[in-house]
Amino acid sequence: MSSQAESKPRRASPKQRLEAMEQAYCLTMEALELATAMGVGAKSRSMHGSAQVLADSAQRVRSLVPMKALAFYLIREPGGGFNLAKCWPPSRRRFFEREMAHLAETGSAPWALHRDGPVFTTPHSGKGELFVHTLSTPSRIRGIFVGLLDQEVKAIQDAPLKLVTIVLRNTAALLESVELYSLWRAANVQLKDRVRDLERSRRSLRREIERRRAVEEQLKHQTLHDALTGLPNRTLIRDRIMQAIRRGMRRTRNQENAAFCVAFMDLDRFKLVNDHLGHAAGDALLVETGRRVQEGLRELDTVARIGGDEFVILLEDLTSPGEAVRVIKRVRANLSEPLDLEGFSLGISASFGLAFGPSSMSTPEELIEQADVAMQAAKQAGRDRIRVYCKALRALERSRNTHVARLRSALHAGRTTALFVPTFAAQGPSLTGFEAVPAWDDGQGGFIYGKQLWNLAKHSNLEWELWERTLSEGLSQLATWREESGCGGMALTMHLGRSLVPRSDMPDTVEEALQNVGLPGSALRLEVPEHSLLDSSERLTEQLKRLKRFGVRLCVGDFGERFFSFLGQHPELIDSMRIDPCAEEAAAPEASQEVKSACLRKVADALGLEAQEHTLSREAVLGPHGPLGQGATDGTLRPLTAQEALEMVRRVRSRGSHGYAGF
Repeated sequence: MSSQAESKPRRASPKQRLEAMEQAYCLTMEALELATAMGVGAKSRSMHGSAQVLADSAQRVRSLVPMKALAFYLIREPGGGFNLAKCWPPSRRRFFEREMAHLAETGSAPWALHRDGPVFTTPHSGKGELFVHTLSTPSRIRGIFVGLLDQEVKAIQDAPLKLVTIVLRNTAALLESVELYSLWRAANVQLKDRVRDLERSRRSLRREIERRRAVEEQLKHQTLHDALTGLPNRTLIRDRIMQAIRRGMRRTRNQENAAFCVAFMDLDRFKLVNDHLGHAAGDALLVETGRRVQEGLRELDTVARIGGDEFVILLEDLTSPGEAVRVIKRVRANLSEPLDLEGFSLGISASFGLAFGPSSMSTPEELIEQADVAMQAAKQAGRDRIRVYCKALRALERSRNTHVARLRSALHAGRTTALFVPTFAAQGPSLTGFEAVPAWDDGQGGFIYGKQLWNLAKHSNLEWELWERTLSEGLSQLATWREESGCGGMALTMHLGRSLVPRSDMPDTVEEALQNVGLPGSALRLEVPEHSLLDSSERLTEQLKRLKRFGVRLCVGDFGERFFSFLGQHPELIDSMRIDPCAEEAAAPEASQEVKSACLRKVADALGLEAQEHTLSREAVLGPHGPLGQGATDGTLRPLTAQEALEMVRRVRSRGSHGYAGF
């Protein structure tokens, strides 16, 4: 019991407790005075870097513990080793370098780095005491502090030493904060640069997306619209016709009105504009045509350009077929308004073919084809007309297509021939030669010639091939007639259609054909249509000059304002004029035709031109004083075969000079 009582701690007396409290009070007041002297509690200053932190720390340490000199060494990263970061005064730098090397050699420096408090050691010089303390944070060792004390160690109290430890730990923390702040600022700068780059990339990406979207929209528009007129193209109109068919079938099942119409429109004589005024004028005409067609349509209708001068119009929600016809007539009226193009006032006309839907057996291609068949029928009827598709038109179209295919095959095989219409000097009348007209036996009992064959060839783009073939055949026959009959003055007349005049290879073709049969240029008379004599057509003028250099004689088939204007500018090019009565006067009394022919002959004499007639009266040709003589033929003026023409020449030759001019 006595031993247990002795092991218990004795309780401090009140006097002892009071003395301990007074001592703690004194130490606290002393520490507060030191802290106040150091600046602890004062308003903190912003740290601009490691140098500022070390300078402030050096001042506080010196205020706590008197020192002659001090230095801060920081661990060099990466690689390790110490780097002298701060030395006070600067003149003691070499001293601290020697002392730091000595501390490293003796192991004092590594040992001090892992201590929580200060380490005191004798310097290498043996004078004074060194104060060594680690600069560390809970996460890492930042460096080491070395100071040369200005008093003995025994004279230093514990409170200042503890405050120095706090100051140096705070210094290490501030150094780490400065480093982290520097890293943060660098990272922040990089982040801002990255954000700026990302924002720039985002804007660039947005612009690229917008550009690609615009390109996609443009490509989509180009895919579905005509580049010249901006109208829908074949792809888009086919899609809309398909939609109309589906809506129509659905409404038909619901017993609702579901009529729609597909109209095929083709401009009349558009090729003449391209050939005479150029493709730029043709493009302008197509653009204006598209605009006028749109003005004549309703808002729910669609017009598309499917190629060349061909347009397809879709008319929807029709109450009756008559409504479609009224809309097309309104479009045709818009087109007929005069158009000023390249200084010429042109009237636009078009042929229209209509096909109505819906039908369970119809497709967009079939409806467009049906409308095309009806349009071709409108052209055959005289252009600037409207025709509605029916099965009878399909049969006619198939027959025409069959004829076109056979004609193309016949031209390639050389199975077409020529018939001959006698030409006369109007003053005689005297026979001057023959006009060659194309002829073709289709092999099925049909014989097509003249205007009918020209129209068939024109529709199938075979007009030039047919003209070349007819020219070659006619000149070959003319050479034979000249050789067999001895009539060296005969000339062959060839009519140049609208689409043949502007061809750049036409003079070369004529020259080659003459050379092939050994005939001079004077053996050929080319009849140029009056409407082709445009003042601005320099190409035509150059072609005519080339033909004149070959010796070819040029005749104007009809004449008007353009003819007299052209003749005034180029009087040396035209040799003769044709004065046949026009088709509208064919049924006029013969006396009236004679009066007009007499007037035209006087005009030709006044202009110094020959007057040529191809359609003299029956009496003038077949009468007793005519070139053929009474009873020479069966009384008709039909085109002659080559043999019949040769017999005519021989008869005229046998009658002497009467009835013959220039033989």
